[in-house]
Amino acid sequence: GSTLPFATTSLIATSQFFQDAWADILIMAIVAFSALKLFRRFSRDFRYQTDLLMTNLPYFGPLRVKMNTVRFLHTLGVLYDANVPILKCFTLAMENVEDLPFREAFRSVKKKVEAGELISEAMQETGYFTDTTIQMIGVGQESGQFSEVINQVVKFYNDDIDDEVDRVVGLIEPAISIVMALMIVWIAAGVFGPIYDSMETLKS
Repeated sequence: GSTLPFATTSLIATSQFFQDAWADILIMAIVAFSALKLFRRFSRDFRYQTDLLMTNLPYFGPLRVKMNTVRFLHTLGVLYDANVPILKCFTLAMENVEDLPFREAFRSVKKKVEAGELISEAMQETGYFTDTTIQMIGVGQESGQFSEVINQVVKFYNDDIDDEVDRVVGLIEPAISIVMALMIVWIAAGVFGPIYDSMETLKS
């Protein structure tokens, strides 16, 4: 006739909820994911806003920007090595990037380059590149070693991405460990709490 501890009642309620509603949760997750994919496919504004949201996320946002930058610059360097005209290089490199805000920024770069502005100066205005990267691209353009410098910048960003991934994983792993530890404590308290209370009752 004793009242069950909160840890036990909450554990039973949570277990019962997932037993009863797991199919509904799975269906809702599939519907939500499918709706997101459809909206992103057929609504440019929605896709732009979700891309912008992901770009502004802490930790993951800067990593996404760097990955898009590497994809753009790598394509740009390969095309430039193949003697493709620089404006055509920009067009094809932009098409290889799925992030719409990033693509729009480099469409603006292309227009400025068409108007006679230096590539490094036009890139600086996007806000996607560090000052060091801008200086390297500027030096490469002026020295006629644009392709070599682009490859160096890509290598720099790839190394930076590896370090960033390691840092993010280093932040996630302790968080997962803490959550799992709390769940184990909760389950242990829910299971052994009533047993302990019963033993105390018998002793008294």
